[in-house]
Amino acid sequence: MGQHLEIYPLEADSFEADVRVLIQNTLRGALHQLSGAARAELTCIETALKKTTDDEAQEHLVDEHVDVLAQELSQ
Repeated sequence: MGQHLEIYPLEADSFEADVRVLIQNTLRGALHQLSGAARAELTCIETALKKTTDDEAQEHLVDEHVDVLAQELSQ
């Protein structure tokens, strides 16, 4: 019976390590996906900015560009 009690701390440590890796990889994956989505959105905004000559539309697009950058940096 004493042998079983010694295994539990090892199993708990192994489980905690597995959970830590799962959480870290999930976070990395989510940040990678968000970064890719932000880059795509920024490219779209920049393309629209180059095409428009309307000052109001340009101002709106610049605001959107800043918002996307700020959101990406906050992640």
